[in-house]
Amino acid sequence: MRKNIPMPEDFCNYVEGLMYETNARRDVIAFMLNSAILNQERFDQYHKEYLEFYAKYELVKNEIQKTYVDEVYGNQAIKWNLNFKTQELEIDLKDEK
Repeated sequence: MRKNIPMPEDFCNYVEGLMYETNARRDVIAFMLNSAILNQERFDQYHKEYLEFYAKYELVKNEIQKTYVDEVYGNQAIKWNLNFKTQELEIDLKDEK
């Protein structure tokens, strides 16, 4: 069973931005590591930025998990997804038997 919880637009935009910035820097770092020329100073800067965005992104995901999933549904929740298009938190629950 799925439960959908409406989420504020600005919150969804913030989380989506963190995801984008984290993934963008991860991709740049991967490209840099696979290229023949590596500028250590630029690599260090991208890596520092990646770690900062990754930490913020993980913190907000943990807060979603704690506040909207664990506290409301406990161990009934199997997985969740923040749908940026619909601005809803989609929570898949265990089927009741």
